[in-house]
Amino acid sequence: LIEAKPRAFYIALENPQPVVYAGQQIRGNVILDLPEEKKTRGVFIQLTGIVHTHFESTCCESCGCCGCCGCQVQDAKNMVKSHSDTDHEEFYKLKLTLWEPPKGTEKMPSGMYTFPFSFTIAPEMDWPSSFSSVCGSISYQLQATINRPWKFDHKAYLGVTILPMLDANNPIFLQALNKEKERKTSFLFGKNFVVGR
Repeated sequence: LIEAKPRAFYIALENPQPVVYAGQQIRGNVILDLPEEKKTRGVFIQLTGIVHTHFESTCCESCGCCGCCGCQVQDAKNMVKSHSDTDHEEFYKLKLTLWEPPKGTEKMPSGMYTFPFSFTIAPEMDWPSSFSSVCGSISYQLQATINRPWKFDHKAYLGVTILPMLDANNPIFLQALNKEKERKTSFLFGKNFVVGR
């Protein structure tokens, strides 16, 4: 017997911009529309922090180094891609129960459901802020799950950006920048003029 999939199952935040600062709350609703009764252990949502790293290295086929010795290989055929290192790890997880079936049953009636939720981000925020680069990323993700016994779970995802709250009056941010960059160009009778600093 094939069960019908939910007509709708998604996460909607109160703030349309999924950016949250330390000390604030992630607030929203999980929307679920079931066309028929479904066997489930419950509906849950979790906030997960994930760190992902990715590095690729190319090595000199003749000497085996990765350019650290300063060798200049002119022939591209002497350069071979050795391998890539990729890894990810969940460093933070907080889970909330949105709905559970009555004791002794594992059935959820059909219908339209709206489950509110909120996660409070601690003001001190002792975990890293969201970050992304070519070598890796730190990301946060909301995941809503309909836990189904002996079957694949239904899941919905939504990424959120979490940033620390910075005090602009901190003396470290009041220090003047001493570096200047000057660019000159030549025009009008061959004279040089400063056009940017």
